Amino acid sequence: MRLFSRSFFDKIIKLSILAALIALSASCLYAETNGGYAGAFLRMGLGAEAIAQGNAFVARADNGFAAYYNPAGLSFMEHRTFAVSYSQLSLDRRFSYLGISFPLKPSAGLALGWINAGVTDIDGRDYDGNHYGMLSYFDNAFAFAFSNKFSDKLALGIGIKIIYSLFPEMLDDNKALKSTSVGVDFGLLYKPVRQIQIGAQVKDINGKNSWDSSKFYSEGSTRNDEYPRIYKAGIAFIPVDDLAAEYDFETSSKETVKHHFGMQYKILYSEQYRFSIRFGYDNDKPAFGFGYSFPMLETMSIIDAAYIIEEISPEDTMIFSWTILF
Repeated sequence: MRLFSRSFFDKIIKLSILAALIALSASCLYAETNGGYAGAFLRMGLGAEAIAQGNAFVARADNGFAAYYNPAGLSFMEHRTFAVSYSQLSLDRRFSYLGISFPLKPSAGLALGWINAGVTDIDGRDYDGNHYGMLSYFDNAFAFAFSNKFSDKLALGIGIKIIYSLFPEMLDDNKALKSTSVGVDFGLLYKPVRQIQIGAQVKDINGKNSWDSSKFYSEGSTRNDEYPRIYKAGIAFIPVDDLAAEYDFETSSKETVKHHFGMQYKILYSEQYRFSIRFGYDNDKPAFGFGYSFPMLETMSIIDAAYIIEEISPEDTMIFSWTILF
C-alpha cells in the first residue's frame, strides 16, 4: 500500500525544480554586474550599433532602439524606423527584439517594441539526480515609449513596459507558471551645442517578477523578485557628422557601478552608402562591430553586427540588427 500517490511525488519534484529555476532565472541566466538580480534581460543592451560601442548610448539614442537607451531621444528622430535584433548566446540562451518608432511632428516621438529572452534545454532533475524532463524559461517586455521636445535642445521621455515571464509546462496539466508586472523608464536628452549631447535615464522603476504557486499546490508559496533600478548619465562628443565618442556612467539601487565607452567612425562612399566601424568597452567586456547602410526600394536599410568578448560566459556573443528607415 502506497502512503503517497505518484501525483504527490510529481508535485514535490516540480516544486523543487520550480524553486531552483526561479533562483536561477534571478541570478545566472544573463551574466553581468547586476546578474544576481531578476530582470537581467532588460540590462543586456539592445541593438548591435550601441552594443558595439560598449552600450554607451544614453546621450545618443538616435536609432531604432532609442526607446531602450533613452526614450527622450525619440523626439529627435527624423524618420519612421522599423528595427529587429537577434542574439544567439551561450548556454542555450536567446535574445531578440522587434519594434517600430516614428516622429510625431512638430516635437514628439513614439515607439512600440517587444523584447524576448529565454533559455531552453534545462536538464530537470529530482532530488535523487534522476532526469525529470527538459525545461525552459522565458522573459518578455512589451514596451511603449513617448517623448516630447520642450525646445530645440531639450527633450523628456517616458517608457512603460509590461513584463511577462513564464515557466512553460511547470504546473499540473502542463500549464505555465506566469508573472506579470509593469516597469517604467524616464529619460532626458539635452543638446547644448551641435558637438555635445548629454543624456540621463532612470530605468526599470517598479520592475519585478511575482511568482505564486500557492494557487496550484498546497506546498506552494509566493515570491517577489524586484529588479534593480538603473541610473545612467552620459555624454556624447560629435565633432563632425562621421565621428562620435561616448561615455556613460551607470549605477543602480543595488549600489553597483559600471562604465561604458564607445566610438564610431563612418566612411562615406556616397550620399546613400555608408560603412561604420565601431568599438567600445562595456565595463569589463571589450566589444567591436560594423554597420552598412544602403538604399533598398524606396527605403534606407542598415545592417549592423557586434561582437562581445565575454569574460565569464563560456562563449563570446554576436548580435545582428536590421533597421529600415521609411
